[in-house]
Amino acid sequence: MYNTQFTSVAPRAPHDCLRVPGLPPSNPFSELRTADYGLEDFDRITPQHILEAAEAAVAHYRATLALVIADPSPPTFDNTIKPLELAQGAVNRVHNVIAVLNMVHNFEGSADVAARVRTLVADCRTDMQASQGLVERIQRLHAGVLKGYDGGDAAAFEWLTDEQRHLIDLMFQRQLAIGVHLGPGHRARLHDITEELEHLRHQFTENFEAASDSASFWVSGRTELAGMPESRLVAMRAAARDRDPARFDRERGGYLMEVRGTHRIKDLEHLHNRDLRRRVYERGQDRAADTNLPLAIRISTLRAEAARLLGYATHVHRKTHLEASGTPEVVTNLLHELTEPVMRQAEAELEVLRDRARRDGIDNLEPWDIAYYLEAVRNEQFHLDHDDLMNYLELRNVVEYGLFHAAKQLYGLTFRRRMDLFAYHHDAQVYEVFDGPPGPRNSGIGLLINDLYARDDSTNNTWTHAFTTDVGLLRTQPIVVLSSCLDPPTYGVPSLLTLAEVIDLFRSFGHMLHLLLGRSHYPDTSALELPFDYLFYPMQVNGMWATSPDVMRNYAIHVDTGELIPRELIDRIARSASWGMGLATAVTLAATVVDLAWHSLEADAEGATPHAPRTPAEARAFERDALLRAGIDLPGITDYPITQVFAHAFAYADSGYYAYLFSDCLEAETVTWFTASGGLTRENGEAFKRSILEPAATRAPLTAFRRFAGAGVAAAGFLRRYGFGLPVPLTLEP
Repeated sequence: MYNTQFTSVAPRAPHDCLRVPGLPPSNPFSELRTADYGLEDFDRITPQHILEAAEAAVAHYRATLALVIADPSPPTFDNTIKPLELAQGAVNRVHNVIAVLNMVHNFEGSADVAARVRTLVADCRTDMQASQGLVERIQRLHAGVLKGYDGGDAAAFEWLTDEQRHLIDLMFQRQLAIGVHLGPGHRARLHDITEELEHLRHQFTENFEAASDSASFWVSGRTELAGMPESRLVAMRAAARDRDPARFDRERGGYLMEVRGTHRIKDLEHLHNRDLRRRVYERGQDRAADTNLPLAIRISTLRAEAARLLGYATHVHRKTHLEASGTPEVVTNLLHELTEPVMRQAEAELEVLRDRARRDGIDNLEPWDIAYYLEAVRNEQFHLDHDDLMNYLELRNVVEYGLFHAAKQLYGLTFRRRMDLFAYHHDAQVYEVFDGPPGPRNSGIGLLINDLYARDDSTNNTWTHAFTTDVGLLRTQPIVVLSSCLDPPTYGVPSLLTLAEVIDLFRSFGHMLHLLLGRSHYPDTSALELPFDYLFYPMQVNGMWATSPDVMRNYAIHVDTGELIPRELIDRIARSASWGMGLATAVTLAATVVDLAWHSLEADAEGATPHAPRTPAEARAFERDALLRAGIDLPGITDYPITQVFAHAFAYADSGYYAYLFSDCLEAETVTWFTASGGLTRENGEAFKRSILEPAATRAPLTAFRRFAGAGVAAAGFLRRYGFGLPVPLTLEP
């Protein structure tokens, strides 16, 4: 696994179109990277290089577009779409580099450069899709695919592959979605809205991160932190030293209590000290209210105005148009199916928690008590000691003998560490990935960059992105980044994970596998272009292997004794899986409802949104009213502010939080299929890879899902999997 002597060369050199034209030789993007799958020389890249390259790549794309439009010959795939897909190679190269670096390794000026590049690329794509000359060519191509054009015969288009037909339809639908019918005045207004939204999204993220940083506080004594795992204590002590070295030396130690998480505040489940739990919760609750609530109001009203300009009733209609869900009605119907059984289960779980809290003399269960007593009941009823379980979940073992092992069993993949390759930060570890055993005749399929440790310059979550994917036209191969914010090994203490962190890592690795194994011939049908509400689906599926006995018995090795996790402990983990799912799903459901409420605002003919809140106080009332109307009324959920920390809806992902529940329902049907078909086998993995992972965005995603699972999107499988509607499976012992 850690052999550093092995070196391989990618079996194909990238297409020359990835070289950004018009740059001086000193700019690294003027070169075509051919060695090591095209991995960039990050030591040489500066913010100025990125900005120059983005401007040059976009200029080249616009010049290509002008040539396509000026072509007097009838439109074909090869003279209309293919040249633009080739020109997109250089744009994507630069855009993906700054997108990844801005998330995992912020350097001075990276956020500003990232925002400017996003605006450059977004404007270019909007102008391209709205260009009248291209609109006419795409419309004629689309008509030709359907029935022939200019008196021609549809048989003339029979040579098109299914992927090419899908791409023509996709470009046609995108043109409709961005308003090709708009006049110059409305198009200019849409451009202004897009620019302002880009600035506001960036500001929302900055406010949230700054508020989270300010909410952290110093804890002097270890006794106050009773219940906190040793690995977290070591990380908190190191964070305190980094935050205030003088105070740390003066007081001979200390701990930094960081306020982490958005809809769920992390670490509350560990803390025995109730007053400290309250302080952490209240500091988390107060983050960014004054700064981000006005931004949320402005963002949602601008999106409503843009939707109106484009002919949509609301932003939700615009958002779902090109997603797998297709319409808001599909989403709301799914939520209606989920709400009643989820709330019933959540209420039953809360009653168990109230009973348990009374034993500790707590008559009123407060929101900051919920996570703590959820874990306490889990430990007592299923005999799961949190600290003891973490001793089996050491990060390196989870990665090499868990993630990699499951990928080998399912897909035949092997991973070899490349110590000779550097990826932007010394914490980031590079692995070469092989389809089968490495060897002279097997030169690998791509690179995985594991960047799993928390840093001040990285984002506070687990996510996956790619510098490149497998795109035949561009001759690129995957270079995929798996990033997280886990505590690093410190002062001889290994990096130990919670079970929730392990499951989260397996899920993100599922997205990595989709980016790694997805194959397309064109950039616009690559795995990076999957509908947002579908890309979470393979992630969720891969999470099932985290607690699979076949996988756990391979990676869950006690950090002190070297013993494998006992089978009966795995069984207890399985029996506890549905405990707390009511409350956990209610949190996701609440966030989804709030997202939909903000983005269901309607703008009038003048672009005004008369029903939108105007002040932070009205925004808080708007959020609470939306939850109550949806039937969600739970302590710790209805009274916890969502909007002001909701970076997913207002910064990262342009709303669409329903995607998690949508994917959960797809995942439940797939878990049923795997279980009925024999579980962790190569045969099952190959079937899933061929049907779901490899096609990337080359076909309509739900069509692929229905063919694979033999089912549509419904809540029944998810509810059945986690026992919703059944009695809560425990009674507190006296």
